[in-house]
Amino acid sequence: MEEEFQFLGLRKFIRINWLKAPKNLQLNHVKDTPLPYIKELTKPIAVGRTLEYLAGWIHSQSLASALPPHVLDPKPWDRVYDATAAPGSKTTQMAMLMENKGTIYATDKAPRLRALRANVERLGVLNTFMKVWDAKKPFPLSYNKALLDAPCSALGSHKYAWERLTPSIVRTLSLVQKDMIKAVFENLEPGGVMVYSTCTTTYEENEGVIEWLLENFQNAKLEEVKLPVPAQDAQPKQYEDVKVAKRVSARDAGEAFFIARIRKA
Repeated sequence: MEEEFQFLGLRKFIRINWLKAPKNLQLNHVKDTPLPYIKELTKPIAVGRTLEYLAGWIHSQSLASALPPHVLDPKPWDRVYDATAAPGSKTTQMAMLMENKGTIYATDKAPRLRALRANVERLGVLNTFMKVWDAKKPFPLSYNKALLDAPCSALGSHKYAWERLTPSIVRTLSLVQKDMIKAVFENLEPGGVMVYSTCTTTYEENEGVIEWLLENFQNAKLEEVKLPVPAQDAQPKQYEDVKVAKRVSARDAGEAFFIARIRKA
């Protein structure tokens, strides 16, 4: 784990926003990644102060952060529920993949919606309906795809998160995550797909949540997570099926992430 922490924050990325960026956009000091719209910076840049950022052509987003929407694979005219959407990197990425067609229901707590709204407006997103909502309650509209990038202990994204972490905090977060995944799954349409992800590394917040879902919902079926970066199989304790979920390291994607893809039978 200590070896993994040393990679956090060392690699910086941006996303090219296909909704607004010119097709011939030329950027300096970047290199390609396995996702065509994610570029890695080759030198430190204050991205938020660039004209390209202010124009909505680019957005700060790590390769790891872009993987859950990539796995969900939203298409034009899908109806997508983004349960904990702020500040909106994944929301606006999904809108881009959907070509601004269809609908995204993006919800979060009231204090966080301001950042979400600012990013939606700057990046030219037109298909997103934003609402204050508690993700532990079922959203009142149905959807055929859903993303739950759950609040977590952030061991995979913040180098010193472990300093404030206790077993009690992990247990509390796990209970919140189970309430959220239950609420999101309940209103997912039959045949629909959801992705559950976190930027942490504990079993209780990752495989443990997915195993709880399988134990309580017989119509929850896991699908293999296919990624464009190196990844390890998940490490379940009860259901071997959970191995098809993946763990991505900070070494390979800039942050450590857990990603599971679930279909509702």
